[in-house]
Amino acid sequence: VNVHAIGDEANRRVLDAFARAEPATRRLRFRVEHASLVSDDQLPRFRELGVIASIQPVFVGEYSRFAEARVGSARVHWVERTRDFVASGARIASGTDYPASDTGDPIATLFSMVTRRSADGTPASGWLPDQRVSVDVALRSMTAGPAYAAFQESELGSIAVGHAADLTVLSADPYQVAPDKLRNLRVLRTIVAGRVVYRAKKKTTA
Repeated sequence: VNVHAIGDEANRRVLDAFARAEPATRRLRFRVEHASLVSDDQLPRFRELGVIASIQPVFVGEYSRFAEARVGSARVHWVERTRDFVASGARIASGTDYPASDTGDPIATLFSMVTRRSADGTPASGWLPDQRVSVDVALRSMTAGPAYAAFQESELGSIAVGHAADLTVLSADPYQVAPDKLRNLRVLRTIVAGRVVYRAKKKTTA
């Protein structure tokens, strides 16, 4: 069961409903889509119930523009609390929610998770920067996380024997790129089930 919930009261109600379904909640990998505003007392319940938080890191762009005005300074730190989810032990799966978000580019998802900056690079210091995560955490949430949420972890989400040969070749190693340069990464090649389905055109010089 995948339920769309953004506000803190919506998330509390969804978790209450999921709790009544135990142990099915954990076995069937129920999840909350967005989980954008989660209060301190509700955050641990995601791990306790085995509920997946399906988040959209690029929302830091939108939220940085209006969240505090809408939810107030006392609750703004509950918004898009990526690191807190990870620290709590909850499973997360990250995506873009495009076209409802600023961009559908997964490189922007990586950049936003690591820097807490929007796709256009603002704010320069990062929005609620204490919620930044490492490149490794971000990449796993974009690959292994969604595969687990879809019951496909034995075939997708990681490079392993027996898994589908779904690969993306980037212009540089994201583990070696400075965080503020991650958004400059480019996709050079996309491979699906072992077949090259996209190859970037080589740049030519005059």
